[in-house]
Amino acid sequence: MVTALPGLAALIAVTFTYFSVKATENQLQIARQGQNTAQQGQITDRYNAAITNLGSPSIDIRLGGIYALQRLMQDSPRDQPTVIAVLCAFVRDRTMPTRRDRTMPNRKPHKPPTIRPPTDIQAALTVVGTRKTANDGHANATVVDLDFTRLARAQLGHGNLSGANLSGANFTGADLSGADLIRANLHGADLTHADLHGADLTRANLQSADLIGAYLPRAYLHGADLFGAFLDGAELSGADLTRANLFNASLTGVDLTGVDLTGANLSAADLTRANFTRADLSGADLRGANLTDAIWPADAAVPKGWLLDTHSGRLKRTDT
Repeated sequence: MVTALPGLAALIAVTFTYFSVKATENQLQIARQGQNTAQQGQITDRYNAAITNLGSPSIDIRLGGIYALQRLMQDSPRDQPTVIAVLCAFVRDRTMPTRRDRTMPNRKPHKPPTIRPPTDIQAALTVVGTRKTANDGHANATVVDLDFTRLARAQLGHGNLSGANLSGANFTGADLSGADLIRANLHGADLTHADLHGADLTRANLQSADLIGAYLPRAYLHGADLFGAFLDGAELSGADLTRANLFNASLTGVDLTGVDLTGANLSAADLTRANFTRADLSGADLRGANLTDAIWPADAAVPKGWLLDTHSGRLKRTDT
């Protein structure tokens, strides 16, 4: 018995230590849960205060609400999808055209507008476009929805609008240079005179979009759907239009110098006076396209039904 006492004492000590450690762990866990609950309560309070500020008649208070939401999604990344949804709704509610405006014929201005969006609208757009996309969540949890908004001359250069719903939006004269618009829905959008220099529009939906006079040098339009789009007078030099769908599109007087049109669908397109200098037309479909007076690259095969005027470098129909 005497010899067993030290071992028994050691066992009791170990057991006591074990339960002491478990009790400490439980206390720490309870403390952490309480801390998390308190933090979530603070985030909820901050969110409610910011939403209240967005509805203020004072633009300064609205700006405070916008930047409070920006800080909130930085501090709580899991709330980013909600914050972006709120800011997009804020922009839509204050720039949404009336029902009559939606049904009116699309007017094509001869020059960009001079009026920019209000300061609070531009601030909300900047927060949306410069968000940390790593916090967008899984399965497209963050949705950028700005359909039918009036954002003429908005500044969204280098913003991230990948997959955004921008159908019917008015971006006349807007700065979208270098913007990420991969797979964006721009169906019927007004991009007249917009600056899309270097923008990534890979696989974007630009059906029936108005790009008259748009500035698109070195833009990425690989696989973009430009069915029935208006690109008259647009600047597309050096752009990537590989496998783009330009069926029935209007491209009169468009500058396609050095454009990669490999595998592009240009059938039934109006390419009157288009400039194809140094363009790559490998595998392009030009059936039924109007190429009257188009400047043709010297090293490209002349399409059937057309003749190349070697003096002017322009195409003429064989029946004229």
